[in-house]
Amino acid sequence: MSHVEAKMVALYDVAKERGALTIGIGDGANEIGWGVVNDVIKAKIPYGDLCACGCGGGIGDTTQVDVFIPASVSNWGAYGSLLACPPAQEA
Repeated sequence: MSHVEAKMVALYDVAKERGALTIGIGDGANEIGWGVVNDVIKAKIPYGDLCACGCGGGIGDTTQVDVFIPASVSNWGAYGSLLACPPAQEA
């Protein structure tokens, strides 16, 4: 991660501290949420345990979330998740 990338993990940490539901949707092991299956990533995905950048870690994200939605295409996973939600009720 570089200084120009968003530090989204910090937002997830604050959300968890405040008791908010955290959701991760991903398609390639490097998105937030894949931490719930990090052991599988390290064992089964190329560079899952040791990436080529020299940082000593693998490509998998380690962030733990309450709900993890793996998808072939993460945008499609997000669209499907939203379509599965009931419409908002008028107050």
